[in-house]
Amino acid sequence: MNLSRILLPMLALTIAMPALADFKMGYVNIERLYREAAPAVAAQKRLEQEFAGRDGELKQLADKARDLKQTLDKGKLSANDRKSKELDLVSIEREFQQKQGQLRAEFTTRRNEEFASVLDRANQAVLDIAKKEGYDLIVQEAVYVNPKHDLTERILKAMDN
Repeated sequence: MNLSRILLPMLALTIAMPALADFKMGYVNIERLYREAAPAVAAQKRLEQEFAGRDGELKQLADKARDLKQTLDKGKLSANDRKSKELDLVSIEREFQQKQGQLRAEFTTRRNEEFASVLDRANQAVLDIAKKEGYDLIVQEAVYVNPKHDLTERILKAMDN
């Protein structure tokens, strides 16, 4: 019984070894592509330009709220002025939260749109290399990958062309 526990797996490995010897695999670090590929860098710059004005508007609101808080913290206001400034501060904070939420949602949507085309381009480069060089498997996520299987640099070059 114990002998069969050892022999059966060894027999299975012996039979599978020739097939695994021809197995060619690679790995692509998709996060690195999103950071370094020319199309990704261009997409990031477009997003920054597109949202710069609204980001500036948020900074102005934050500065306005900070200034109001400092005025309130000084404690040199009459009761009526204090009440009025507190209401203004609540209004500004509410407006800030609303605009920040909208900005985040729109930025996320636009980022997903922009980077979808980057991913399509990366996948096409991966497919081209896989077909040309006879890869059986190319993965984008893994816990550990031996650096000899990392194709990221080659995909970056293919995407930049």
